[in-house]
Amino acid sequence: MCAIIVAVTVVCELGAYLLGIPVLSILYGINLGAYKIDLLILLLAGGINALAFFMYYILTIMRKQKYALIGYGMEAVAAFVISDWLVRKYAIRGASVSYLIAVTVLLTIFVLFMIYNIWRGKKENGK
Repeated sequence: MCAIIVAVTVVCELGAYLLGIPVLSILYGINLGAYKIDLLILLLAGGINALAFFMYYILTIMRKQKYALIGYGMEAVAAFVISDWLVRKYAIRGASVSYLIAVTVLLTIFVLFMIYNIWRGKKENGK
């Protein structure tokens, strides 16, 4: 599933790189060329967010929902700390990067909790 999410994200990134801004510029009737990097950052963040959601569901299946709450809490703190400064300093780019950092923090926390729980389970079972 992770490979599929990564593959779809790569395809979307390539499509957005080639066609995203021209199509959006036509749809909205204004030149959005200055926002190409921001579009790509947001699509990358969306792919990372999809991976984080997948990890959330794995934690839920493992019956470790409390770790999801901790992860979302830590993500909220990270977003609170970085968002205001990044948006003030870099405007739209700062908001894009802020979202990317927040979902990357969430994914990292979920993966670490999964690894910890798998390791702990093996240790308890004597493997």
